[in-house]
Amino acid sequence: RDQGLPILPAGAPLAVDGVLLAQSRAGLVAVDFRSGKRVWMQGRLAESALVDNDDRQAPDEMPHPLDMLFTDATTATLASDGRLVFAVESPPTVGRPESSRNRLRRLGRPTPGQTINNNLVAYEIASGQQRWQLPREDEETTGRWYLGSPLPLGDELFVLVEERQQIRLDVLAADS
Repeated sequence: RDQGLPILPAGAPLAVDGVLLAQSRAGLVAVDFRSGKRVWMQGRLAESALVDNDDRQAPDEMPHPLDMLFTDATTATLASDGRLVFAVESPPTVGRPESSRNRLRRLGRPTPGQTINNNLVAYEIASGQQRWQLPREDEETTGRWYLGSPLPLGDELFVLVEERQQIRLDVLAADS
């Protein structure tokens, strides 16, 4: 319900070498500071823009097109090592609220028993080209869930991962 409070997004933009990087409804966007023009955009349209709404649902139970940007800090948070920007991308069905009562409790995490993965993705800041993605397309996974964007430190990334109901800290090479 509207309580007269400001609504803030779950993530914040990231500034790197004159480029502003932010998650948007359309995906990850890079904007040039000086010109204000979009340099590149990667991602997909928000799931809510592509879903047919069920006419039987009450209006307050239907997802809002911007829900994930304001409630899912896992996919809204970015990190960078100065050359690459790192983002967690969730499948469009994860976190879709079933009703307004469940909205805060369920967004950003798979339902217990689901074996879906989210992806940790690295894009080149200069071009927007995808450098790598985990899990890799040919890799078999069993419900790996990245709990947020990584912490870049030197040439390594530190990222929390939940897999098989255990949480661990993975250390990755930033260029991998």
